[in-house]
Amino acid sequence: MGSDSEAEKSSQKVKEKKLLLALAPIAKPLAGKKLSKRIFKLVRRGHKCLKRGVKEVVKSIRRGNKGLCVIAGNISPIDVITHVPILCEESDIPYIYVTSKEDLANAGATKRPTCCVLVLTKPAKGELAQEEQEKLKAEYDQVASDAWQCSSGKEVAWNLLSLFTTAVMLSLEISLMAFLIQENYSTGFESLARAFTLSGVIVGVDMLLKAIFVFGFSVPLFFDGEETTHRMKWGLWTINKLLLAAVYGFILFVHSSKWQDKLPPRPMFYNYVVAMFVTNAVALFAYTLSGIGFTFGPWLYNLTLFCYHSLYLPFLYITFSADIFQEEDLLLDNAYYSEMKDAGFFDVDWD
Repeated sequence: MGSDSEAEKSSQKVKEKKLLLALAPIAKPLAGKKLSKRIFKLVRRGHKCLKRGVKEVVKSIRRGNKGLCVIAGNISPIDVITHVPILCEESDIPYIYVTSKEDLANAGATKRPTCCVLVLTKPAKGELAQEEQEKLKAEYDQVASDAWQCSSGKEVAWNLLSLFTTAVMLSLEISLMAFLIQENYSTGFESLARAFTLSGVIVGVDMLLKAIFVFGFSVPLFFDGEETTHRMKWGLWTINKLLLAAVYGFILFVHSSKWQDKLPPRPMFYNYVVAMFVTNAVALFAYTLSGIGFTFGPWLYNLTLFCYHSLYLPFLYITFSADIFQEEDLLLDNAYYSEMKDAGFFDVDWD
């Protein structure tokens, strides 16, 4: 049993290598394994809404029909399909390549290998059942969105947007920590200036390194779902989260040691550090699992990323606003006490 499964895996890898070697140089953007499965599933579901072959696809696009164009990347000679991507771009139609014309033909229920298909959102003649139409539309939107992200121009835009987003979040984290830690040693303006200077240097180095790996070495740091594992990608994210978790862990260690007087006495500071340490530890665990190849890893990674970006700012507001309100109440009580003391209220002998 074990030897049979290993033999199947090895034969599958050989087949994949042959398909990659047979790909045309223009086969970009190319769908990965997971996206290819979703594309073939969409083609099978929308078999009544397909235009098959170069002639039908070109004719349908020139007539103004909109859809998703799926092109086989192992076509020879490539002159057969070179005009199709240009036509799709001129007509603002998303397109994507798959590795095998045979798999595309099987998904489209045709016996002969297919160069390309155009998946429409509704059939040219007749109507689909409402439930089937809704399922087709949902799958079409998801696949079209993934294909849009894979296109070369959109990939650059997505990487730049992701770089900016991660830089802003990291800058907020570092600035906040640096400002709170310096609270006992300098004035507000001095703390703020030092915090922004420190965060600017660290975030600048972080962005530079990420940009080098993304644009220089083509590491898909901000893309997931194309391949099950990408060791360099997950390795870089693991190092990133390991450093952050180590910093928060060190602060917790100092807080429970004899040097705790060096840290701010505010409860909100401790609560914030604990929450961020747990978040980065879970993310570190998810990145490690993803790098090893566990399917649970990417799911946990996406969940952690979603929770971090959606709950971080509300968490800041809840944590620090509660402490600020408590401090204001304490100051107000002290003010009332001082006024009553100045008025001689406590000097009166009530007996």
